[in-house]
Amino acid sequence: MFSFWQEPFLWIGLAVGLISGLLCALMGFFVILKRMVFIGIAISQIAGLGVVLGLMAGLNPYISSFILSVTISIFFWLYNTERDIPKDTVVAFIYLISAGLTTILIAKNPRVEVHGFNVTSGNLLYVTTGDLVISLLGGIFVLLLFLYFFRALVFISYDRETALTSGIEGTLADFLFYLLLGIIVSISIRTSGLLFVFASMIIPPMTAFKIFTSVNRIITGSLFITGISVISGFWLSYNFDLPTSPLIICIYGLFFVVGLAIKRGRFYF
Repeated sequence: MFSFWQEPFLWIGLAVGLISGLLCALMGFFVILKRMVFIGIAISQIAGLGVVLGLMAGLNPYISSFILSVTISIFFWLYNTERDIPKDTVVAFIYLISAGLTTILIAKNPRVEVHGFNVTSGNLLYVTTGDLVISLLGGIFVLLLFLYFFRALVFISYDRETALTSGIEGTLADFLFYLLLGIIVSISIRTSGLLFVFASMIIPPMTAFKIFTSVNRIITGSLFITGISVISGFWLSYNFDLPTSPLIICIYGLFFVVGLAIKRGRFYF
């Protein structure tokens, strides 16, 4: 048990997992509130494609992932929902094409596998100090933006019409939402994998929405669930030789089941 806390590489992996999970959970609050869940997984898949392309081209995968995910995020922001093809259909198309292309590129390029990249599950146990530095710096930048624009993001997500009449700039708030979504996914996908990123973005906030009623408690509860799940998932993964990210996702699911039980028991906070 105690050997887990004596392994430096596990501390690095745990730190990266916590940063990625907490950022995704924070972003997930707005994703669920705005009913844009599928956009979250589409951008995650695009970011995974960016990592693969970066490794193939000999570029820093964080840079290629950032460029691709932020670009597609801005495209989703600019796309007019009144066009002939509905926005959700375009999102589905981009997700499917990027998923297919990613699979083909990985199958035909052993170099990607040599670098240890698993687009689905990630490799949290094998992250480096460089990964931690990038996650930490990116996380601080994103958190500062969140803190500065938090009120506008919450208001425009809850009640867009009232927010606009109150003087909040809706276009700017929407742009920040898509920009932050792209940045967070690009920071996390390289080490954590698509499943972890998308699950952290959806399950903890969804669970918190079931248990709590106020904004602050929903966000705090979501971050708490994420933190406990990541820490316990790492410990169980190390001691029982289980895949880290899928195990953490299962713990998220356990919290959700508990959340449903609390709701049906009529306990609200």
